[in-house]
Amino acid sequence: MPDMKLLLQIGQFALVLWTAWYAWSTARNAARQNEVTTLVKAINEATSRVTRLEQDFKYLPDHKLMSKLTNDMAALQANMKGLSNEIRPLANQMVLFNQYLLNQK
Repeated sequence: MPDMKLLLQIGQFALVLWTAWYAWSTARNAARQNEVTTLVKAINEATSRVTRLEQDFKYLPDHKLMSKLTNDMAALQANMKGLSNEIRPLANQMVLFNQYLLNQK
């Protein structure tokens, strides 16, 4: 009988050890799964942010277009200055004409 009792105690101890190991292993796997899920969410969020930024940057002008626009703006300013110089005598004549009309009343 003492051998049987010793065998049962050893079996009971082995069962307790196996249960503790199984619980620890399950908890570790669950923690790893939570960590993996968190990392996957972070990667998905980063991917969607990068995709949104790529879409936003796709419509921004590049260096070539910006220099072309700068040159076009400089040409427009030169044209406007030329038109202003050409219209100035006409404006002076209109002022004189208005003064003449006011004086003739």
